[in-house]
Amino acid sequence: MNTIIDTLDSLDKQLIVWLNGNGDPYWDTFFWVYSGRFIWIPVGLAFVFYFFQKGGWLRGLLTLLTIVALIALCDRISSGFFKPTFERLRPARNPDLEPLLTIVNGYRGSRFGFVSSHAANSFGFATFMALLVRRRLLTVSLMLWAVVNCYSRIYLGVHYPGDILCGALLGTSLAFAMYAVHRAMVRMVENRTVLRIAGHDGQWVGSQVSLGESVGSNPYRGVPQVLTLGVLFATWVVIMILPLCGTFWWLK
Repeated sequence: MNTIIDTLDSLDKQLIVWLNGNGDPYWDTFFWVYSGRFIWIPVGLAFVFYFFQKGGWLRGLLTLLTIVALIALCDRISSGFFKPTFERLRPARNPDLEPLLTIVNGYRGSRFGFVSSHAANSFGFATFMALLVRRRLLTVSLMLWAVVNCYSRIYLGVHYPGDILCGALLGTSLAFAMYAVHRAMVRMVENRTVLRIAGHDGQWVGSQVSLGESVGSNPYRGVPQVLTLGVLFATWVVIMILPLCGTFWWLK
């Protein structure tokens, strides 16, 4: 068992040296900007609008709260459990590896790095949205965003590829679990809404149901083209335009 772990650890160290940045000022700045917190804002705002406009205020609120809970779980489990339990030093804090790596702006992160919170959060969000919306182009865009976001951590030298892979698996697993919770909550609230509307005389007033077209339906599927394009545009702003603008501003 120890031999397998040692082999994987050795492979991880070889990969981080190969995949880490090469000190190019342009790409250093690009991935520094891309790895920052502001990278979430355009995608987040686009989806908040999307949830409430298409799903109605109650379903939109349930979806938003589920995503907040998902990100909180990804962050707390990765940072609060895995990192202090395994105590694996980040590459940039490993004295044997640090001389071989490019350190951008002196950034080394906290002491431990297994698993990657960035990977867990990114893939958790992307997977949940893929399950919820089920539109191929949107799924590909979000997955690409998550992959680039994760690679930025390798480029900066603060995570091994193994940290990224395990973080992505953690986020994906939690996304499936929270999607099941979300579906259960929506059905429960919808059923209560139906019973309340039906009343004692058993009369159905379908126009008053605010959670969707029918019990168990998913209004996020088959979305209007204009909304799909709007979310896609915001996603690609995050993937390319925002980091490029930040890079040019930084290099001035």
